[in-house]
Amino acid sequence: EYPAARWRDEGRVALDAALLAGMPDAAAQHSLRRALIALGIPLKKITARHFRRLLELLADTAPRTVQLPGGLDIRRAGNALVLEKRGRAKKITCEEFALRKGVQTRVAPLGYRFALKPRCISAAKIKEFFATKSPLEEIFDADCISGPLCARAARPDDVFRPLGRKSAIPLTKFLAAQGLGWRERERAVVVADDVRLVWIVGVRLSEDVKVRASTKKILHLRAGEN
Repeated sequence: EYPAARWRDEGRVALDAALLAGMPDAAAQHSLRRALIALGIPLKKITARHFRRLLELLADTAPRTVQLPGGLDIRRAGNALVLEKRGRAKKITCEEFALRKGVQTRVAPLGYRFALKPRCISAAKIKEFFATKSPLEEIFDADCISGPLCARAARPDDVFRPLGRKSAIPLTKFLAAQGLGWRERERAVVVADDVRLVWIVGVRLSEDVKVRASTKKILHLRAGEN
């Protein structure tokens, strides 16, 4: 039995991913179809390609979200397959907040306080820094930053070149690939310079501003939760 009442009330329900993953692909796909039908989700626009992506989601325990037509997210969360209706989260401010070097900037509307400062880290210490750093801190190549940095809410038209990727992709697509639900995607906070996103706070640095062997000046940015 699928908890249809909970789906109606909360727009969210979890299925046993481990159980589905242990089935042959055809049986797992049949069970997923039954679950969607039981929850009243129309299958008209859900194609064989979508079901292939869901089977991949079952085979991979890494957090990831598949966005389906009709405003539906399906994401892997540990041993659960979470089905969730996309909606509208309460929007955080669209204002941009300047980040100045040597000054702690408290940005209550975004839920963070930021500390930006130049930092000297030897090449030998770079690996150690990345091995021990918090997800809420990053270092950038200062010479790759174009203009002042600002913190702001993510926007629907944002594009981002994640660390390790050759080209930029829509930010919403990147965040879904990281397993973030629609609420987290809608409330993502970014740091940008005049031309690009340089950091998705707590998620990923941009390839464009990473510290390289040729880096001469480093900026260190820490985000603390308010």
